[in-house]
Formats: sequence, C-alpha cells, structure tokens
Amino acid sequence: MVNGSERMKLFIDLFAGLCGASQAFIDHDSKDWMVIAVENNELCFDEVMKIEFCNWKLKWIKADISDKFTFMKIKRKIQAMEARFGTFDQIIVWASPPCTEFSDAQTNRPSNPSMVLLEDTIKLIEKIAPDHWYIENVKGAIRDFKPLLGSFHQKMGPFFVWGNFPRICVPRIILKKADAWSTDPLRANIRAKVPFEVSLAIKHALECQLKITSF
Repeated sequence: MVNGSERMKLFIDLFAGLCGASQAFIDHDSKDWMVIAVENNELCFDEVMKIEFCNWKLKWIKADISDKFTFMKIKRKIQAMEARFGTFDQIIVWASPPCTEFSDAQTNRPSNPSMVLLEDTIKLIEKIAPDHWYIENVKGAIRDFKPLLGSFHQKMGPFFVWGNFPRICVPRIILKKADAWSTDPLRANIRAKVPFEVSLAIKHALECQLKITSF
C-alpha cells in the first residue's frame, strides 16, 4: 500500500468526532498515511465508517481522553500497526477538546471553566511523544488556555491552534463552521468539524516539512 521504500506516517485524532481534522489523511489519495481516531461517541463512528475507502486506513478507539487506560489502548494500536506496516516515519497528534465552556456565543459561559480535559489532553500528548502536535479550540479559549499552553500558534478563521507544527497555509476561502438541525444527535460534532480544506492544508504542511528535513 506504500510506494517504494516510503514509510508510513500516523495521524492520531483525539476527540475525533466526525474526523474533520483527519479526513485528508483518510482520503484514498493518502496511501502513506494511517489514522487512529479516539472518540467516545459511537454515532460518530457509524457516520465516519460510511466512507468505504477509509476502512483499512482508519483505526477507531472508543475511549475517553481522561481514562487512564486510553494511552495503553493507543500504544497497543500503534504497535499492532507497526508490526504490519513497519515503524512510522512520523507520528502526529491533533486534539479538539469540546469548546462549549469556552465559546463566546454561550450566554451562560462559566467564569472559571474546567481545565481538566485540557490538562488530560496535554498529559496524553506528552506520553505519546509525537513529532508534531496540535490542540484546536475557539477564540474564547485563548485566555483560559494561556497558562497551560501559552499563546496560540496559528489562527485559521474561527479555529485557533496551539502546538508544535509547521505553519499551515490555508487557501483563501471563507472558513465557516457547518451547522445542522437542533434535533440532529450529531449537531455538536457537525458544528465542530474541521473543514476538509484545513485538513488538507495540515497534511501538505507536514509533508513539505518532511521533504525538507529528509535532505
């Protein structure tokens, strides 16, 4: 499934939802990428797995980020994948913690939102020790994230991203979050889904960086 001697790369999507951030890596043209999606909502799994070509590329882990066993589940999945495809050339982690408590659009936003999920996310990323990592959230999270993550690394429309990663060149498009009927059980996931254009730009930035460092 990989051309020549090119080694596989791994994209780990935490709080994966509908796999917006990882969709370009799951795409059938991305033959040298594998994806691990970590999500606790089975409805998201059912929706994403309707994409036929992603079945061999996408490995799903139903788990909570704060669960102490989640890291071991990810580690075992990586070991099983490397036993089949060889050692990954790069491991990337993307995390999109729920933004409800941080959204400026929320009229009853708490003055001191819980930072437990963010803290657990940071700990999990440290355990995985990826080559590059991203934590994405909304503008309203800037103040609360700063003590733990410092200033955000890049802004892309309504998406603010912290982390250690090559700069993302997003096409000049209007970045808007999608929406759905209030009765849709996946409405929150649809609204939070990262656009394909952003996912593709992330992939291009990583691959360009890898080509530069390989010389």
